[in-house]
Amino acid sequence: MLVGIRLLITALFFIGGGALLTEHWEDHLKSIGVERHYFGRKIEEHESDYLAAMRDTYLGYKTVLYRDPEVLFFGDSHTYSSWDFQALQEGLPCKAGCYSISGAFLENVCDLLDAIKAQGLSTRYLVIGLSPRMLFDSSDKQTYLQQFRRELATLGVPQENFVTLAKGEWRKVDRFVGGEGKVRETLPPLEAGLERVDPRDLRRFIDKNVSEFKMFHYWLQCVEEGRPCPELPAVIEQIGRKAKECGVQIAVVYIPESRWLTELYTPDQRAHFHATCRELEKIAGLLDVEWYTRGGGDDRFFVNRFMLADYPYDVWKKDGQAAKQWIDVDAPNREWQLFDADHMNLAGAKEFTRSVTPSIRTWIEQADAARGPLRR
Repeated sequence: MLVGIRLLITALFFIGGGALLTEHWEDHLKSIGVERHYFGRKIEEHESDYLAAMRDTYLGYKTVLYRDPEVLFFGDSHTYSSWDFQALQEGLPCKAGCYSISGAFLENVCDLLDAIKAQGLSTRYLVIGLSPRMLFDSSDKQTYLQQFRRELATLGVPQENFVTLAKGEWRKVDRFVGGEGKVRETLPPLEAGLERVDPRDLRRFIDKNVSEFKMFHYWLQCVEEGRPCPELPAVIEQIGRKAKECGVQIAVVYIPESRWLTELYTPDQRAHFHATCRELEKIAGLLDVEWYTRGGGDDRFFVNRFMLADYPYDVWKKDGQAAKQWIDVDAPNREWQLFDADHMNLAGAKEFTRSVTPSIRTWIEQADAARGPLRR
């Protein structure tokens, strides 16, 4: 009797396990080698689309293994929103890629260098996208540091299965085919709309309504709570040491924030930024903070970041109620779509990329010449 019961339980266990396996059988068909080959080919075939789609998405960090770039752009969300990756690639002598995650801090550069070495990436140059918030101690810093490390730990782990790859229906990797066409469609209306925005009207609106909108509250609080991090010299020394071990050369480029936000930083915060830059200069072959010294980016470059077709460019000439009426149509998303003080729209990204790329190119070419022919 007992033997019969045990046999029945065993049979039910295997039947149930088999059903579960059948239901999710696709998830067991994965291979990082197959995935690297598939997405590597797809990126090569649609490189312009890929580069266009890398702005304002996590596409860069999710595909860095498949792109296998020689020059890698690191940073927080400022980085993936503020580069025009198509123009950037056109202006550089080697393959470019991006590994940027919202909330990243300078300490995460050490984690990324470890991953570059462990995964055997072809990266020879690392461009650190710098923003003042990356240099602060804050209440949520440890949360963001660990978030970055969790995502980095998935590098080398397959994300898709054979079935989704065969169908072209990826679940975890952002779609990028058609990205260039989307830019061609949405950029002209953005540029035409920005022509109608007077920066004086924009600033008057912000100054008058700064207490009325969440998008302003967030940055006022960040600046108020941002404390200079005293451990950064040691962190920077560690970055330099790890980079040398990996054979990676470092550049540092300030990623622009709006003039409104840049003017909020306190004298102590500004002094900390300059002191950190002096430390970074010890390990970097290029330090470019020109957009910081000019006081940040034109506030208009932070309008309509997501290039919405129905964006009310004339709202800056009106009162706060008109802006709230537009926001209420799709709150809370539109809180950040009206004006995003630290994320550039594509018009701003194009201008920033155009101005900075030549110095990065020169740095790479000079470093390549000094390094001599590569041995692979």
